[in-house]
Amino acid sequence: MVGKNMFRRNVELTEIGLSHNLLDHLDDDLFVNNRQLTKISLDYNLLTSISVNLFRNNFELDEINLSHNFLVHLDEINLLFIKNLFIKKKLNKY
Repeated sequence: MVGKNMFRRNVELTEIGLSHNLLDHLDDDLFVNNRQLTKISLDYNLLTSISVNLFRNNFELDEINLSHNFLVHLDEINLLFIKNLFIKKKLNKY
């Protein structure tokens, strides 16, 4: 899990890459101070849901990659400002 204060002081970040980190949960306040974010990569993790509050202050965000997770629930997140949203289903190997 990524600590909720991990990016709090990095207010000028424009891109965050958290791909391939085995993340199964993201705290609602993880990106709260990162108002300049334009791109977030969360692909290839173990996420099953995304909270409605996760991107609440990220109005510059225009690309989110959630591909190859185990998403079964997306809250009613505001996607109107997102230009590119990538969500591909993760395939289970049996």
